[in-house]
Amino acid sequence: MPKKLDWKWIVFPAIALVAAALDLITKQIVVSTLPPSQPVEFLGIIWRWTFIRNTGVVFGILSGLDASWKPAMLVATNLIVMTVVVLFYKNLSKYIKDGKPEIWGRTALMMIMGGAIGNLVDRIINGSVVDFIDWGVSPQARFFIFNVGDSFVVVGSILLAVLFLFFEKKPAAQTNPDTNIAENIKK
Repeated sequence: MPKKLDWKWIVFPAIALVAAALDLITKQIVVSTLPPSQPVEFLGIIWRWTFIRNTGVVFGILSGLDASWKPAMLVATNLIVMTVVVLFYKNLSKYIKDGKPEIWGRTALMMIMGGAIGNLVDRIINGSVVDFIDWGVSPQARFFIFNVGDSFVVVGSILLAVLFLFFEKKPAAQTNPDTNIAENIKK
């Protein structure tokens, strides 16, 4: 008899697909509506939309590196991260307490996966990643420009870190059955 498909293998991957779709849709809107490298204020100086193409990794690291192997290395790195996420997903119940913490852990992992998928697709199709969310307190004091996929990765990572810190599943104490019997006889 075929094994019944567990709901967590359908619902949670759907979270990743929705996150990736949101990332790719927002990037397409940005490319078609915003001029490159020209900030457009959204909430005053605090929040702006600034369309840039990031040829590096997170926060523009390696953007200035002009090497023929860089695109392949960035795609490979992204695939490794996605593989690690899948492995954690499969074994999450070993690390985080059952119940709601585990559900939140799976959600966090799929947020990370969705952001990674969106950025991977963008990088493969365009050779770079579209970034456009621009926060700061003045024209000189700006945070890094990022995208919706990056947001999913960061929020998912923070949620996962909180779960590992506060809802870590402790290994069961190893007990020796002979010791337990001896202790029970003494009582």
